[in-house]
Amino acid sequence: MKMIFCRYTFFELKVLIRQICVGVIILYPMTLCIAQSTELCANGLDDDQDGLIDIQDPDCSCSLNLPPSPIVNPSFEHHSCCPDAQAQLNCAEGWEDASEPTPDYFHMCGWQEFPSYQVPLPMPDGEACVGFRNGQFEGAVMETSWKEYVGTCLSYPLKEGERYLFEMYIGFGDERHSPPNEFTFWGIESCDDLPFGNGDPSFGCPAAITAYHRLGHTWLEGDQEWKRVLFEVIPEVEINAIAIGPGCLDSMAKPNPYYFLDNIRLLEKSDYEGDIRLLNEPCSPEERLLVKGDSDFFFQIGNRLQWYKDGVAIPGETGAILVRMYGNGSYQVRIEAMDGECVLSQPFEYVRPESYTELQFAICEGGSYQLGEEVLTEEGVYLDTLQTITGCDSIVLLDLSVESEFLDSIHTRIFPSESYQIGSRRFDAPGEYEVLLESTGGCDSIIYLSLSYYEIFAPSAFSPNGDGINDYFSLTGGEEVIEISQLKIFNRWGNLVYQVEGLSPGAMDDGWDGMAKGRPLPEGVYVYVASVLFDDGKSRRSAGSIVLMK
Repeated sequence: MKMIFCRYTFFELKVLIRQICVGVIILYPMTLCIAQSTELCANGLDDDQDGLIDIQDPDCSCSLNLPPSPIVNPSFEHHSCCPDAQAQLNCAEGWEDASEPTPDYFHMCGWQEFPSYQVPLPMPDGEACVGFRNGQFEGAVMETSWKEYVGTCLSYPLKEGERYLFEMYIGFGDERHSPPNEFTFWGIESCDDLPFGNGDPSFGCPAAITAYHRLGHTWLEGDQEWKRVLFEVIPEVEINAIAIGPGCLDSMAKPNPYYFLDNIRLLEKSDYEGDIRLLNEPCSPEERLLVKGDSDFFFQIGNRLQWYKDGVAIPGETGAILVRMYGNGSYQVRIEAMDGECVLSQPFEYVRPESYTELQFAICEGGSYQLGEEVLTEEGVYLDTLQTITGCDSIVLLDLSVESEFLDSIHTRIFPSESYQIGSRRFDAPGEYEVLLESTGGCDSIIYLSLSYYEIFAPSAFSPNGDGINDYFSLTGGEEVIEISQLKIFNRWGNLVYQVEGLSPGAMDDGWDGMAKGRPLPEGVYVYVASVLFDDGKSRRSAGSIVLMK
């Protein structure tokens, strides 16, 4: 029997007398009462004054209606020894090191924490969890390939192509020691492939091992808390073992990044929904939670049913269907039989559905955009919560820009065989053009185009007679001509008689001198083919004929 001092209002005192106290000594502002020695499990009050209410209190513990899982010892509670130092995962029954770097085992019965890496309390389930690193510092050097994984052989295999639901809790210390990180769930074809690494602690993640298949991964961040991870997996091969640990990305965080793992569950598709399901459309006035009809233990004659949210009883909710919804939270149903035995349903995590959309939109100067009930005329980033047809929240992030009338001038050149395109229009002749374009926002853009030809010149004849006038044949051009990349000369029978590369345009003493293999060629008509590099970085072909004169 517990004796407590407590201060109450008159109304609270009446409730206290009726529901908690079995006797009252004196009714003064400070009242002495005798509290319940154990928790009453369905009144929404902390009856025994221990800070825990209803099914949060161990006094109200019930067996949890869980389907069988292939993971033995999912919360690391069962142990063959109490850890007294790090790297003792072997103490947790059914678990082993999946990597050469060794994870750590934490249990209230023995060693519990490093000075810098404190387990976030309370643990999700029981008194045990494991810890693992994603890289470690040796002196001033970060060993990014030091990655620790926990593993276990399943009690029965996961079948190829079947759907399974995977759940686990990831724990974070403070932000300095547990920075944001990727976490990965691996399926292994054979238990013989545990551990991986072949004695090499710098092996890294098991991505290169064909027997390891990544079944799921997630990116999480937290600060001295536990985060729940839940996702579907569909194995592509039969899986007989699993490994859990960091992702394959290298972590450069300082100091040694450290995380915790607890309460790992793996369910078959038929067990996904648990004992509670959603009735009617989400967010609609008729939305309710329902105890499933196939949960036989809920409907035995004489059993008493009570709904809970986040472990606290919901007054008056004792039927198979909730009278109304009570917001986001973890819902459970507790059944107490006439003989005092009780069963607790699987938790149903209810989160009111909401969507998130990012939009980018441009309006013309003087125009507007309507977001919900607000008419926007200035650029900026806007956030609004709208309602869907069913009443769910739709969060919209709008990046709104304002386009003014756009004026631009373009001066460019083309080769005679080319064209220049603006929007859907093409221009293939020199001239001055005014082009009107419409942006995606419907705003006008005016572009003034000045178009001309690239200029390149080749003489029609040359006389390589050594008089210093027209002794060489080459091409010339304006400042837009960068280089004569290649020049080839052919005779009238198509034979190559001269070839050179890298000529400077307009050089008077460089080019073809009318010779071939050291001998002068006869007068006549020859054909040239040149590759010319222009200031836009493109090479273009120029060809024609040249008369060799003596």
